[in-house]
Amino acid sequence: MDALTASAASHDGDGGFQPLHPAAPFIWRVVGVPATTIVAGVVVAIVLAAAGPELAAAIAGVLALVGIGVAAWHPTLRYRYWRYRVGDDALELRHGVWFRTSAAVPFHRIQQIDVEQGPIQRRYDVVTLRLRTASAMSDATVPHLAAAEADLLRERLLIAARPTTADDGH
Repeated sequence: MDALTASAASHDGDGGFQPLHPAAPFIWRVVGVPATTIVAGVVVAIVLAAAGPELAAAIAGVLALVGIGVAAWHPTLRYRYWRYRVGDDALELRHGVWFRTSAAVPFHRIQQIDVEQGPIQRRYDVVTLRLRTASAMSDATVPHLAAAEADLLRERLLIAARPTTADDGH
């Protein structure tokens, strides 16, 4: 039994769906800081222009607290709802905090599998697995997998994606 199969067996209560690496929420928080800072700056500028300096400080403070709360809470929920599994004929993905998505990428549609790793991911030895298909609509990404687990998953998907002799039309 390989590590991926053993990991799947340990999560049978979740239908064999696997979680991402536990560092995922932290990575999403760190990556989200620049965007959050820009949005906060725009909101403060709008509040200053609309409310004037007297009221702006109080409104900006409340908005900052709400923004910090959401920025801390959302990655944890995102991690909680992000799952994947290797099915009989497709890689199945489930994710979404407010809007839930359930997708399947059939093995026979997979044309390319890329493994990507940014500097923060490198620190935690995690990678992003990106599947490419003939249709851009069925491309898929599995973020923040342990590098060793991603290698096993990639190999398993490559084997499953190989055409069989029955697929050649003869």
